[in-house]
Amino acid sequence: IYIDTCRLLRETYVPSLIKELQDRFGFNTALKKHFVSERKFHADDIFRSETDIIVERLFIHNQESGACVLSRVSGAFSSIEREMFKMVTGALTAVINNIIMYRELERSNRRLNWAKKKLLESNERSDDKEHEHAMKLENLYEAGKMLTTIHEPSRLLATLTYMIINAIDAEVGAAILFDGNTVTEKIEFGLNFSVIKDIRIKQNGKEISLFNYIIETGEMIVLNKEEIKERLILDTLPFIQISTLACVPLQTNLSTSGIMLTVNKLKGKTYTKDDIEALKTLSSMATVAIQNAYLYHQKIEKTKLEADIKMAMEIQKELLPGSPPRNAIFDVASIYTPAEVMGGDYFDYIEVDTNHTGFLVADVTGHGVPAAFIVTLVKSCVQLTAYGKQSPQEVLKALNEFLCRHIPKKNFVSMGYGIIDTVRRTLAYSSAGHNPLLWYSHNTDTFTEIKTDGLFLSLFEDTLFGETTVQLGNNDILVFYTDGLTEAKNKSGEFFGIERIKEIIQKFGHHPAQHIAGLITDSLNEFLDGCALHDDLTSILVKITRSTSFFIPAGN
Repeated sequence: IYIDTCRLLRETYVPSLIKELQDRFGFNTALKKHFVSERKFHADDIFRSETDIIVERLFIHNQESGACVLSRVSGAFSSIEREMFKMVTGALTAVINNIIMYRELERSNRRLNWAKKKLLESNERSDDKEHEHAMKLENLYEAGKMLTTIHEPSRLLATLTYMIINAIDAEVGAAILFDGNTVTEKIEFGLNFSVIKDIRIKQNGKEISLFNYIIETGEMIVLNKEEIKERLILDTLPFIQISTLACVPLQTNLSTSGIMLTVNKLKGKTYTKDDIEALKTLSSMATVAIQNAYLYHQKIEKTKLEADIKMAMEIQKELLPGSPPRNAIFDVASIYTPAEVMGGDYFDYIEVDTNHTGFLVADVTGHGVPAAFIVTLVKSCVQLTAYGKQSPQEVLKALNEFLCRHIPKKNFVSMGYGIIDTVRRTLAYSSAGHNPLLWYSHNTDTFTEIKTDGLFLSLFEDTLFGETTVQLGNNDILVFYTDGLTEAKNKSGEFFGIERIKEIIQKFGHHPAQHIAGLITDSLNEFLDGCALHDDLTSILVKITRSTSFFIPAGN
């Protein structure tokens, strides 16, 4: 089924769309129908253009059954838009699965209701046995309706076990759900799980565990007295009398994920054809109900996770500075784009004291939620250590000692930290395994990449950090950045690099910092041409508005 909400392609292009999906995304499916809305809009060549296309596959019962395709007429999808599309298609998949399972359950209920109706119509004066059979059908019908309302797996399993024991008049029973080798839920009505595991049967001349056999084959086993003697190994259960046994698999997503077992019919009776039919019906109901319960809980957990991520995003947003500092000698702008919903980059402005302002960029290994939590810790540590310290070298040393004690070695942090003395008009800079600071001298029209010694933060407590001081001149520009900026790659695998930034600064350095930062962003977007970022991207651009310029080597 092809549904087009905005007449994206004319009907003659629908086969081309399917072929494009097959070629680009590996789909192998035939088009059955297509529905196109009345809206008069089309873009014939959109699937031949270089615009962003997102394809999310739809899996129904763990089988690839379709796709949602989203495309832009121009521009690129943001990481948030991609996540939203993934969330929507995930919800759509859950809804479709729920609808299918609900319809299966409805069909089972309708069959039971029909059988009940026909039986009652043809046997209004039935004898006790037929009346009892009709009552069982009615109970199964009511059970099917009730199961659609239970979403808690443990309660659902207890209800199913109770139903099956009553439906076939068993003495005791139990039910188990498992995930791989781990039991996730179990209900015991007079039958212990340890007993179930010890039951062994004869199969093709071999003795095997009944529990394992049901899991591997997915077959239902019903044994009356004669079959018990022939197939059941009673030596392992010397203290238990078993006259009849029924074991039903519970299957979800085409695999066995649980079993229900009953032992001994009341009054020493044997299982009848009606009992076996009831077992099959309840097994079918149980499969649908359990799958529905799991999907419901997955939806709830996903909703909670999305809420947690949203809250974490808001917290991280609060960690970033709201507006750049204002000062008579410098003009500041920033660029910040996380590769995922949450990022592992961090930048900040620190009012060290009345005459000193700090500029900091940091990059935590990785990105996403784990890196974002480390960023939160780094931010807190900066707040504790940076204020009042006029030497960036001292700040990095204190940060490193703190982080070595509080984060794993695998989560190391690179950082560049510079402090501008607004009276002397100097910059003191120190780095912890970070990219060089780019300094443009307007007076000489030259660029200098300022580097200092120092390993990543959180690796070794005794790491030493270097420090360099430069005298800043009028219209000089400082660019602090993470490698997500220079190592952003386009479709050809080419890096954005530092040279493009230099060209923009030389041509447009007379503009305000915000304008220059905007030009860098525009150049990057044009370079990427819709390609997604593979790493978080952060930069601070500082433009000096007055003073003279010369270089002071470290230590002088």
